Amino acid sequence: MFKLSSAAKFFIASLTAVLLCSGCSNGSGAETTGESVSEQQKAADKASLEWYADFHRLDSPPEVKVVRWVEVEDSQLVYQQCLTDAGFSSEFDDRLLSKEKERLINLAAYTCRAQYPVKVHPKSTEWGEKQITRQYEWTVDFLIPCLAKQGFTAEDVPSEATFIDTWESTPYYPNSYVELPEKGMKPSEAKRRMIEIEYNCPPLIPDQVLYDGVSIEAWQSSRKPFHIEE
Repeated sequence: MFKLSSAAKFFIASLTAVLLCSGCSNGSGAETTGESVSEQQKAADKASLEWYADFHRLDSPPEVKVVRWVEVEDSQLVYQQCLTDAGFSSEFDDRLLSKEKERLINLAAYTCRAQYPVKVHPKSTEWGEKQITRQYEWTVDFLIPCLAKQGFTAEDVPSEATFIDTWESTPYYPNSYVELPEKGMKPSEAKRRMIEIEYNCPPLIPDQVLYDGVSIEAWQSSRKPFHIEE
């Protein structure tokens, strides 16, 4: 069974380098567009590309020019569109891939991540209790209700204290309770549904809410619901 929980964990784990980028060394594994790039952004890009290269089992990842940096909450949608443009749509069943096809998809996936890295907010710092508390508020005030509207119920919601205490070891993500495909759903349909859910109900608190003082309600009202047409 294809589960969104795996995708959600992959999505969040791949952002770890961005959240902890304040301790990274300088330098980047990708060429840039020529615009001014902060040392913090370079460090985050370098750390995330190293993570992706390991995840996609690339011993010698290619040099890739950045097209543009994207917001955390938009990254999965942009990534999936990049894969589609590269010739890898959501129509394939990844359980039936040949070794060569898998290698090409891994290469394309790495390239897309490198072309559209996650933008680091100027105020971004290594997460502490304050940031994790805001993530908890995002989870209970927005994410869980958002997933409920999509037809999925989060279970075992921890208290705020437990959420904070376990964030670094076993972080709580309601998306892990979303299972796809649903009855009668093809793998390709499940992948499209996954993209919609991750865009409409982003697991990680947006930078605008975390750093810029934008309320959850204001952020939500400024974001149009996304649906992939058949």
